[in-house]
Amino acid sequence: MNCSTNTQIHVALIAYNGARFLPAQLESLSAQSHQPASVWISDDGSVDHTLELVNAFQKAARFPVYVRQGPKQGAAANMAELVHQMPGGAIATCDQDDVWRPDRLMWAAAHFGNSSSKKPMVHVCARAPVLWRRTAPPRPSFANALAENAAPGNSVVFNAEAVRVLQGQSLTSARYAPFFDWWAFQLVLGVGGLVSLDPRRGLFYRAHTKNVLGPRYSYNGLVSRARNLANGTYANWVLAQAEALSRASHVLLPEHRSTLAEFLALARDGLWHSSVRRRSQIEQLCLRAAWRWNRPNPREVNQRFT
Repeated sequence: MNCSTNTQIHVALIAYNGARFLPAQLESLSAQSHQPASVWISDDGSVDHTLELVNAFQKAARFPVYVRQGPKQGAAANMAELVHQMPGGAIATCDQDDVWRPDRLMWAAAHFGNSSSKKPMVHVCARAPVLWRRTAPPRPSFANALAENAAPGNSVVFNAEAVRVLQGQSLTSARYAPFFDWWAFQLVLGVGGLVSLDPRRGLFYRAHTKNVLGPRYSYNGLVSRARNLANGTYANWVLAQAEALSRASHVLLPEHRSTLAEFLALARDGLWHSSVRRRSQIEQLCLRAAWRWNRPNPREVNQRFT
């Protein structure tokens, strides 16, 4: 494969009290076989040694490192403002507590460099090996993205076309979403963008007590997801993501704008849109059952937008 080394990729990293984990992650960024064009770090008010580590990294790195202060309004708003301020070109979003494999950026650069498409595109690497799945799940679709995020932020790289779309809507729409990565995935699919699912594992996910969800197939991750389904948290997230996305509905393809409007009209009344499905049948059944048992609370969701 003729890898295009001309594909520049910037890295967006948000940090908050990450001193325990940052050294290994920053070291893995420096060790990339395809070096970042730049690394942008937004600290959201850390009170540990995070900024000391970041400043030392800025001085030692072989590529430009830019450090800014976050808005202190949560991770989604922090990433939304950071991406909005970054230069054009491809962007890889980065968690503070993972470790990237050395070829993580090279794989994305090769894919973008060898693609003739001018559409927005997101490259998604695997986060962990899946050993028991006999068949691949259906490819993500816009309707599917309303129900789940198949592209967690630590696994994605957006091409330059996708970044232009995200930057155009990040401050008016993304900052209200519970999860920036989920919102970005929804928006890229909503404008007709492409998804490349790379089966290669691009990072090592470090589980700890501060993870919002935890590893998807770990015991703690499964317990966390089951709890969020049962108590209505996930239903509220689904509705809040869709409400935030609706603020960018004018850029969606007409058919996706219609799907979003229909989904919201039903979801606000606690009902479910039949075309909105998770890729796993078991997960879809669990979601539908939980949705019926503990429906989303529009009043609680709307507090995010006031």
